[in-house]
Amino acid sequence: MAASEKLARAQTELADINVRIDNHPLNSNPMMDARAVVAEHRDAGKDAVEVALADQALPSAAEQGKALVRGVTSLWWLNLRRVRLEDRISRLERL
Repeated sequence: MAASEKLARAQTELADINVRIDNHPLNSNPMMDARAVVAEHRDAGKDAVEVALADQALPSAAEQGKALVRGVTSLWWLNLRRVRLEDRISRLERL
């Protein structure tokens, strides 16, 4: 396979991985908004955080924790794959 074909294939794979990362449950808008609310109200205490999350109909801290446990490994693998593809693309572009 020619270098240009390998480069095109790696770029296609990278585009697919980036879509999968963007669509990962941990990167959903409700989860990202919930993390922002937790960070904003962290100093006010757990009860204040839970009230703020509930007021905005966002996942509770417990729901976020469960989602993190279920999803962190898959998101880590996707990000690792992304970094490896970016490295491969960089090398192929120098050929």
